[in-house]
Amino acid sequence: MSLDDLPNAAAQLKPSKPQPLTHPANRIVRPDKLTRAEELHLQLADEIVRGILAPGSALDETEIARRFRVSRTPVREALRQLAASGLVEARAHRGAVVAQPSIERLSGMFEAMAELEALCAGLAAERMAPAERYRLEQIHEQLRVL
Repeated sequence: MSLDDLPNAAAQLKPSKPQPLTHPANRIVRPDKLTRAEELHLQLADEIVRGILAPGSALDETEIARRFRVSRTPVREALRQLAASGLVEARAHRGAVVAQPSIERLSGMFEAMAELEALCAGLAAERMAPAERYRLEQIHEQLRVL
């Protein structure tokens, strides 16, 4: 058996229509309903996570505003949101820099994330319809053989 033998498995697990984004503040938003600050927050967070903006890099409000062709107000709000999430360190009268989390902090974050994922998986399993559970078990068995 190969992955080619499972052409419908992935398609059956994917939702049939586009799902709304989850905003960092845990509210569901539609992409066309994001404020400019929220768009900047998501873009900068993505660049931080992907390593485009390295830990310790200065985040100059004026440069970011120029780059994204916005005023400094949405930039300040996006940086405030990033600081609240821990991706950015805001320094009084010195601007903001990309956070440099310690090994201990990263370890704690991964532990918390693992616990949340386990909780979510458990809740999803409890709420799964019998037909969905049966189909998932079939797919799991097919993949286990691989």
